[in-house]
Amino acid sequence: FWKTKWNIFDTIIVFISLIEMNLGSSTNFNVSGLRSLRVLRVFRLAKSWSTMKALIDIIAESISGLVYLSVILGVVIYALSVIGMNLFENPYADHYTQDDMPRWHFLDFGHSFILLFRILCGEWIELLYETLDATGGNFWPVIFYIGSLVMGNFLILNLFLALLLNAFGEESLNSMDEIDGDSLVILLAREKKKLARTRR
Repeated sequence: FWKTKWNIFDTIIVFISLIEMNLGSSTNFNVSGLRSLRVLRVFRLAKSWSTMKALIDIIAESISGLVYLSVILGVVIYALSVIGMNLFENPYADHYTQDDMPRWHFLDFGHSFILLFRILCGEWIELLYETLDATGGNFWPVIFYIGSLVMGNFLILNLFLALLLNAFGEESLNSMDEIDGDSLVILLAREKKKLARTRR
């Protein structure tokens, strides 16, 4: 039983469900979120569905590359946050008072980092209007925001897709090599039979 990873996975899900049932509403800890882990049982299909298993294997093999890509993304957001603070910290401090300061601003690194993350998630229009308001309609915020979008979304997204496509391409080449290897074995067996017939 314990030699199969899916049995271990199911056991963990069952134990989490039992913990959830025992704790119930008696504690302040919200365990109802643990119920969503049952959805992961869908991945058991990979045992019988070979295409899904191949996809999961390919994605699992490319995770090490995704770690490096995440580090690159973090460095890009860090650099853009520092640049944004240098460009827009004084306009924000001069234009907005403490009472009407936007929730996301360039006054400190934490808010600047989250603001850049929001830009990369696609929520940049409102933030651009606030920055344009702070700078008095200057064109630098437009260049900064569009540059951040291009550098973050398009370059990083394309690197991510290239990494996955590379993993799929390698898997395709490996499967073609296996097919060619099988064909070669079959061809050699046929040639041996022909050679044995000619010797008789």
